[in-house]
Amino acid sequence: MTECSACVILDDQDRVLIAQRKKGDSFGGYWEFPGGKRQAGETLEACGIREVREELDVEIAPDFLLKVIRNPYPNMDLSLNFFMCHFKSGTPKKRGCEDVRWVRISELKSYRFPPANEPIIEILLKNPSSHTRS
Repeated sequence: MTECSACVILDDQDRVLIAQRKKGDSFGGYWEFPGGKRQAGETLEACGIREVREELDVEIAPDFLLKVIRNPYPNMDLSLNFFMCHFKSGTPKKRGCEDVRWVRISELKSYRFPPANEPIIEILLKNPSSHTRS
C-alpha cells in the first residue's frame, strides 16, 4: 500500500489552496489538494508539510486527519490521507505544479478534481464545521 498525504490548506480568509497537476502527469490538468508520497520513516503529517514546501514553497501546519480514502489502481493500492491544515507563511509558487490558486470552499465544484478528491469536497461543502481547527 502506497501511503500519501493530501493537505486541505485554509488561510485566515477561509480560502483553500489548490494546485493544478502538470499536463504530463496522471490526471494532468486536474486540480488537487497538494501533497504526495510518504518517504521511509516519515510520518504522514511530516510528509504533507514536506511535499507542500517542495511543491508550493509555503509553510503549513496540519490540524487533524479529515479522512482516509483508499484507491486501488492497476499498478498500486493507494491510501490518501487528507489532513486539514492551516497556512502559516509564504507566497505560493508553481514549483511542482502547473498552477496554484486560493479559492473559496464554495468555488471548489468549479474546478475539475480527480475522483478521490470528490468526497473531501463534499465534506467541506456539507459540513462547515469540518474545516475548523480543533
